Amino acid sequence: MKKIALCTLFALSSTAMAFTPTGTSFGLETPGAKYFDTGNAAVDHDLVNNTGQSPVDSTAAGAGELGYDALYFNTRGATASGLVDGDFVGVTGFTGDVGFYTDGVQGYQFQDPDGRMDLVFDQVNTSGIPLVTVSLDYFLVEDNWESDDIVLIKVETDLGTTDLLNTTGLDVDDLSIEGAWTTLSVTIPGNWVQLTVSLDSNAAAEALYIDNVSIVPEPATMVLLGLGSLALAGRRRMAK
Repeated sequence: MKKIALCTLFALSSTAMAFTPTGTSFGLETPGAKYFDTGNAAVDHDLVNNTGQSPVDSTAAGAGELGYDALYFNTRGATASGLVDGDFVGVTGFTGDVGFYTDGVQGYQFQDPDGRMDLVFDQVNTSGIPLVTVSLDYFLVEDNWESDDIVLIKVETDLGTTDLLNTTGLDVDDLSIEGAWTTLSVTIPGNWVQLTVSLDSNAAAEALYIDNVSIVPEPATMVLLGLGSLALAGRRRMAK
């Protein structure tokens, strides 16, 4: 039994060395001017970075940095203008709405997509890690939100989907979630995890900000992995 437990610790410790806690505070990109989508607002499509405008996408730059990709969906019908008319979306250092950012001096803004804007973060391989904690901070601007506005923040794994925040069918104004930074987190199992943040709205004053996104092994798991490393070190000393 002792041998089996030790082997388990060794296996977990080896996995820990392969897993790098990852996240982003949107500090690697440089904010720019208002974003103008060059796509067709009537058609669902991927959003791309435009020179001189605030970036909406990022490619992970090295271990530990989480990349992300923005998409637009027409949920408002034939008259939807989407983001082609210019909106304040993407990486930003603007603090007029939020006062400050929770990690660093930049965050990510969603504002008036006149449809739905999704920010899909890179899928992270967590195989061999018993539990991981996914967390982020969000700020909803205090406004007269409409009944068809939707804020959705979800985590997907190979085992299913967990909603961290889903206002579908609810009035945002009734939820007491506006006007302050709030942390959302979930600790879940799975061989991979992926975070998606969505805003569906059509008014310029309706805005969502996010910051301090992280995906890390659950603390108890880290203790177990640490014990595995110590056991492995002790075994090596005994073998000398």
